[in-house]
Amino acid sequence: MSNSFFVILPSNTPGFVGNKTNKFKVHLPKKLVFDGPGWMVGMSGIIYPNSWATVGTLERQYVVVHLRDGRKFRFRVPRGSFLSPQQLERGMHHGMIAEMERLLTRKRSIQYPDEGEILDMEVVEEEETGEAPTKKERDEEDKRRQQREEQQRKQQEEQQRKQQEDQQKKQREEQQKKQREEQQRKQREEQQRKQQGEQQQKQREKEQEKAKKSEAERLANEKKTEKEQLAKKAEEERLAKKKAEDERLAREKKEKEDERLSKKAEDERLAREKKEKEDERLAKKAEDERLAR
Repeated sequence: MSNSFFVILPSNTPGFVGNKTNKFKVHLPKKLVFDGPGWMVGMSGIIYPNSWATVGTLERQYVVVHLRDGRKFRFRVPRGSFLSPQQLERGMHHGMIAEMERLLTRKRSIQYPDEGEILDMEVVEEEETGEAPTKKERDEEDKRRQQREEQQRKQQEEQQRKQQEDQQKKQREEQQKKQREEQQRKQREEQQRKQQGEQQQKQREKEQEKAKKSEAERLANEKKTEKEQLAKKAEEERLAKKKAEDERLAREKKEKEDERLSKKAEDERLAREKKEKEDERLAKKAEDERLAR
């Protein structure tokens, strides 16, 4: 867009005979492009508030230049001048170049206006004498042009140096930022590893404690089982001994009873034999007595 800036001419000026609302776009020459040393951006548009027919009246007119960064420059148009777009272009070029050179020399000592603030500049009418400039005038113009170019070159070098310094500073800041971020990342990783180690240690301790508890419970259960088994065995042995003793006593009792019964039977047999002998004796005695009679 640097070679296609244009003038916008809206108008609806009251009190002017035959005035009509109109809007013109006029391409400006390349010499009106101020996108060079000392300028962060070029122009985005030039707006003239009235129609061309009102230029050159008794009223003081102005042209507003809008820059891409939002700044505005208002160029005052003297009364009774510029009756055509071509004259306006020449006058603007003449006034803007002079004003821009003045601003560039004061660039380091002034602050740019806030967005929307308007700086006033004077646009003077270019004198058209119709005569060719003399050699002295051409030499002076060349000298001024060379001075301007040298000044622009120095300003451009200064701007480039400043940009390089800013870029180096930005690179250093980015490097420092990366280093800080890397250090913070390492610290976070170290902290995470430490936390993981602590968690793993706690988990191991918990598992060891659980294993100890399980082992203690197992030993206690084994001891309890062994105790129960010993008690059961002792009880079984006691019962076995009691049973054996009972059986022995029963056998002894039976043997005594058998012996008593056997003795009783023997006594009864002896008694029967004794009775039989007594009966036999009595019978014999009776027989003897019978025979004796």
